[in-house]
Amino acid sequence: MCVGGSVLSVLSTSVTKQTGDMVYSEARRLRILGIWARTTMMYALERESDHGSTSSVLSSYQKEEMSVADLYREYGISRPTGYRWINRYNETGPEGLVDRSRRPHGCSHATLEPVENAIFALRAKHPSWGTRKLKARLEMLQPDVVWPAASTFGNILSRAGLTSPQKKRKRTHAVL
Repeated sequence: MCVGGSVLSVLSTSVTKQTGDMVYSEARRLRILGIWARTTMMYALERESDHGSTSSVLSSYQKEEMSVADLYREYGISRPTGYRWINRYNETGPEGLVDRSRRPHGCSHATLEPVENAIFALRAKHPSWGTRKLKARLEMLQPDVVWPAASTFGNILSRAGLTSPQKKRKRTHAVL
């Protein structure tokens, strides 16, 4: 597949106003290169070589055709990536090569449930109080607990649907 300027010029591109540079999105760049549909599993299991035959990183590793460093260099992957694929394949088979989510398992700065429950309980007793007054009262009642900021109180109450948004005031201009 040709990756020269002729392929790039056929596609519509966006140009920045300030510098006049052409900008390609990552998806478009990968589509141009012909690798947009390749996944980790496909790349690890099968690769077409220059002379038409197909081979894979894993099969070449298992056959011990060449050294590990040469193998990874030929396929254009780093050693940590190669060892990760091999370990996943040994642990779970081909299913271990499916792309995994990079989403974190938890949120380290999330508010604890007991803290949220205390906020909800005090809000139920005093529905007209604002976040700063709720925070001040909870700090007075339980000084040993580290309470979040008043803005976090507002976010918690808003997520629970316990706030009513204030209407914006219309600004009037003085007539001279």
